[in-house]
Amino acid sequence: MRDLEKDITVALKLLDGGETANNLGNYNLMYGMTNENIDSYFKYFPIKDSNVLTVLGSGDFVLQSALFNPKKIYAFDYNPLSLYMGKLKITSLSNLEYHEFINCFYNANKEGYFSIKYYKKVRDYLDSNVKIFWDTIYSNKEYDITSNLIMIDGSNKNRSNDSFLSNNNYYLTKNNLKNIDIKYYCSDVFDILSKISNDKKFDSVFLSNIFDWMNLKDKAKYPLFIKRDLSKYLTDNGMVCVRSSVNGYKDTPLDIIFKDYIDIKNKDKVLVYKNKKENKI
Repeated sequence: MRDLEKDITVALKLLDGGETANNLGNYNLMYGMTNENIDSYFKYFPIKDSNVLTVLGSGDFVLQSALFNPKKIYAFDYNPLSLYMGKLKITSLSNLEYHEFINCFYNANKEGYFSIKYYKKVRDYLDSNVKIFWDTIYSNKEYDITSNLIMIDGSNKNRSNDSFLSNNNYYLTKNNLKNIDIKYYCSDVFDILSKISNDKKFDSVFLSNIFDWMNLKDKAKYPLFIKRDLSKYLTDNGMVCVRSSVNGYKDTPLDIIFKDYIDIKNKDKVLVYKNKKENKI
């Protein structure tokens, strides 16, 4: 995994408040959980026994995909620190009991949030670099690691209503993870295809709201990238999912190719690009 020493140095600067994410290039705070209602739209995508390409972020997209039992998951993120969060979270679900997991990552009991007692239960199952990273973070006891290092949306602290976080589905997801091959990549969306074998085909692609964070130049080329480049990696019935805070507005670059959508709660929409447009949701 990448440059471990640099990743730790940046994380420690964020942790002690000595640096802001705005000055760190592709580094950013880590997401503790998704701020999307992913439960409302994953069920529409062909995930079972398939290949999934997804943004990594907090790891929730991977875990929600795992509930539907794909063959392989390819997870990528532009932020190097997201790989440490994603791997920690996914490994934790594989090894913690239900109440421990939601206490640790979703603050369910208001006192176990990223507690070191839960970390100690999973650290020996982590990849060596991930273990070194989190050992270093947790050794800085004068800091609360959730204060400056992890991005928290207060309205989403308890996400236990999401599909993979219901009690029964949690253990189904845990069992499915034993047989799912997960690949991790530090990459932006425009470069990820060059890092994956060109014979791979994806049934479901989840790109979250990365459009919202792009500069104007990248926003302009994003739709063409999906239609011209990413579509070559889709199966015949493959689908690409994009969520954007600008969904409610007209005449955005996304309107060029995203003609389909899924309505979800709060009058929001998830935009869908389908490889075969005659297939309706």
